Amino acid sequence: MLLLLWREEDDTVPLYIINQKSEKDEAMVTLVINNQLPVCFKLDTGAQANIISKSIFDQLNPNQRLHPTSQRLTSYCGSKKRVVGACDLLCSHKFSKAATHKFYIADSLSIPIIGYRSSINVELIKLILIVFSSKSNIYIQDHYKTVFDGIGCLESECSIHLKKGSVPTVYPAQRILEALKSKLQQETYTERDGIIKKVTEPTDWVNSMVIIENKDGSVQLCIDSVDLNIYKRQPYYPIPTLKNATSKLHGPTDFSKLDAQFGYWSFVLSESTSCMMTFTPIYGRYSSLRMQTSIILTKDEFQRRMEETFKGLNGFIVTIIVS
Repeated sequence: MLLLLWREEDDTVPLYIINQKSEKDEAMVTLVINNQLPVCFKLDTGAQANIISKSIFDQLNPNQRLHPTSQRLTSYCGSKKRVVGACDLLCSHKFSKAATHKFYIADSLSIPIIGYRSSINVELIKLILIVFSSKSNIYIQDHYKTVFDGIGCLESECSIHLKKGSVPTVYPAQRILEALKSKLQQETYTERDGIIKKVTEPTDWVNSMVIIENKDGSVQLCIDSVDLNIYKRQPYYPIPTLKNATSKLHGPTDFSKLDAQFGYWSFVLSESTSCMMTFTPIYGRYSSLRMQTSIILTKDEFQRRMEETFKGLNGFIVTIIVS
């Protein structure tokens, strides 16, 4: 419920918002009134006035004077709250100096309210008028522009090694719904970015293709390398679990998270491996120039490459979480 402070001669325009009632997240603070009575106030930065009830005022020194006032309280829905007067009270907090503040005395009030201006004067809150915008991110992006342009790639090539006696497989192009063909053409942006290339020469391997339709209506082209995974040799590499990784993070204060959604594309495939990653969409044949998630070794290789890249940074842990 919102309480508004208004002047009797103009009751159509509210002057102040003094209280916003909420069931949760209320900031409470105890102030000592006139060096004698501790009172628990609700700290309300939306309030332009301080309010206590008549019952609390009666507990103060009998010599405390109450001044008449023409201002009244009214709720947001229009119901009026009777104000019996106003007075100046000395308020003190254990972390600040005592100061005099004006209070309005309400005939009935469940929670005393300390307003915006008094909250600043008593040093309960700080007012920040200027927000500085750091230009460090802009400088980094401009100074290292090549790092932020394009997909990027690691230095050494990545190769797939096959077991002896492997039998290549060739899958024909799949039939695709007409409604998905136009979306699939849009997905070929990866050809412009150097992720895939069109091939015409013969290749021993031609993988199947899977089209995944996302919730937003877009499509994602994926290579189904189920047969290639059977015959490839796995370069096993230990990958820490999330539990093992977090156990080593005792005491840090700064954390960074890198979005590696297209991190596998930073692996440039060797020419022989690129031929193994040939697939057949609806328009000819293409081979992948970068690593794809369909290859089982990708996760192990990515973990190894990342640890080598960040080797030497004290306290740095590389953990891959695949969604």
